Amino acid sequence: PPLLWYSVLWTLERTPDHEMRLHELAEEVFLSRSNITRLIDRLEAAGLICRKRCSMDRRGAYAALTEDGLAMRKKMWAVYSEGIAKYFTNHLNEEEVQVLDAVFDRALTTAQTLTRQHTVQEG
Repeated sequence: PPLLWYSVLWTLERTPDHEMRLHELAEEVFLSRSNITRLIDRLEAAGLICRKRCSMDRRGAYAALTEDGLAMRKKMWAVYSEGIAKYFTNHLNEEEVQVLDAVFDRALTTAQTLTRQHTVQEG
């Protein structure tokens, strides 16, 4: 499965109820609302997530991780982590790994902030 599928499954797994509003999920994985809808259609067809209607806002919907989705995310990580280690992190010392982790964390935080600001401006 595509790496983007992993991003969605991992994002949902990290939430308390393993579900998230579609517009929030789009922000987290840096997709437009139309692109997240198409992606969710594919993930739902594969049985990895299910859609739930929002009880407070009939127009809103949640994406919820299924047991199959959780299992797939774990299988995907086993493959991806092996590749990351083999081609990347095995060639760094501990200090370099920590620096790289801090740089990626900062870049991710900045990207999330900018995405939220852009969403508010479009809003």
